[in-house]
Amino acid sequence: MPTSWPDWGGWIRSRGTRFGIVVGTPGSGGAASPGRVGVGADGVDQHYARTGEKYGHTTLLRQVKGVGPITSLAYVLTLEDPQRFASSREVGPYLGLVPKQEDSGDSQPQLGISKAGDRMLRRLLVGSSQYMLGAF
Repeated sequence: MPTSWPDWGGWIRSRGTRFGIVVGTPGSGGAASPGRVGVGADGVDQHYARTGEKYGHTTLLRQVKGVGPITSLAYVLTLEDPQRFASSREVGPYLGLVPKQEDSGDSQPQLGISKAGDRMLRRLLVGSSQYMLGAF
């Protein structure tokens, strides 16, 4: 699991290469290369915001408070073609954001999420939702 900005960049670059998209690192001129340690968070956000401009959906997603360029780009690259989902309700189970079920007779215990699908995107989406909800 990525713990630093260069690791996040590698995660997003790996998603882009599945589609023939070269996502470089900030200051690399667009060429794919390992993440640079000295790049600050603002530079990374700006770089992925420019990369995300190639996809119109990232601009729409970033209008939601709490969704930044990394989350929106990761969402678009992970879901690939949105037409493969019959409805928006199918995206939650695809990402593992639905509760597990272990029904037994009259008992329907409340369980945690299934955690199927892409772990990193799920983590980004949970972080965005926590930001939207605010401090308790």
